[in-house]
Amino acid sequence: MLKRWLFLICLLAMACRNVDSAADDALTVDEESLVGQTLAEGEDVTLPAVATATMVAPTIVVEPSATPIALVTEPTETAVSNTFPPGSQAAFPLDMGEIISFRFDGNQFVPLLFFAEASQGLDVVLQVYEGDDLSVAPVVEANFNGAGLPELLVFSPEVTGLHRVAVAGLTGSGEAGLLAFAGGERDVIAAGEGKAYGVVSKNGRPVIAFVDPVEQADLVITFSSSGSVVAEANFSGAGSAEAAFVLPRQTTEYRVTISEANGAAAEYDVVIVALE
Repeated sequence: MLKRWLFLICLLAMACRNVDSAADDALTVDEESLVGQTLAEGEDVTLPAVATATMVAPTIVVEPSATPIALVTEPTETAVSNTFPPGSQAAFPLDMGEIISFRFDGNQFVPLLFFAEASQGLDVVLQVYEGDDLSVAPVVEANFNGAGLPELLVFSPEVTGLHRVAVAGLTGSGEAGLLAFAGGERDVIAAGEGKAYGVVSKNGRPVIAFVDPVEQADLVITFSSSGSVVAEANFSGAGSAEAAFVLPRQTTEYRVTISEANGAAAEYDVVIVALE
C-alpha cells in the first residue's frame, strides 16, 4: 500500500512539472486534498484537469513610414537676357581659341545684321547659336576674310527665342569688336528705278549698308565712289535681306544705291552706318 501511495505522489509531481510556466497561475493540483485518503485496490484516482497554456504571439503593429511627397516644380520659363539687342556694340581682347559671346532675343524671320571687327594679326569667325549652348554647332557662321579684316553676317532666325552671337579667335590675338543692326528707315522705289543715299566715311573706318525687303523683292546694294562701283551685294535672293560694307583707306564719300534686281517696285527698310 505504501508503494502504491508513493507511486501516485511521483505521478502527481511529474504532471505538475509538465505544465507550461504560462499556466502556473491558472490551475494547480491541491496536494493536501489527497493526504489522508485511503484508496481501495483497483480504485481510479481522478486528478484535477490541468490547464493547457496557450501562447499567443504578440501582435506587432508597424506604423507605415511616411511616404515622401514628391516636390512638383513647375518649369520656369527661361528669361531671355537681351544683352545684345540691335544697336549694341562691344569691344574686347581676343586670343586664338577664345570665344566671346552675347545673348540676344531672336524673332522668327526678322533678320539681324552682325558685324565683327579684328585688329591687325587677329583672324576671327562670327557665329550664331540657337539657344544658350555653345557646345553644339552654330546655325550659321561667317569666315570669309583674313586676319585683320571684318566679318559680316545676316541672320534670320527660324524660331523665336534665346540665341547667342559669338566671336571666336582663329589665329593670332588682339582686339575685336561686335555690332548689331536691324530695322531701319522704311523707303520705296518705283519700278525700273533705284534710290541713292550719300554717306561719308570717318577716316579709315568701315561703312555698312543693310536692307530688308518688306515683301518678296530681290534687292541689290551698290557702293560707288567717284563714279566707280567699289562693292555690290545681291546674294540672298528674293525676299531676303542684303548687306555690304566697304573699308576706305581715308575719309571717303560714297553713294549707296538700292535697286531691285528685276526692275520691280519695292518697299524696304534700310540702315546705312559710317562707323566711328
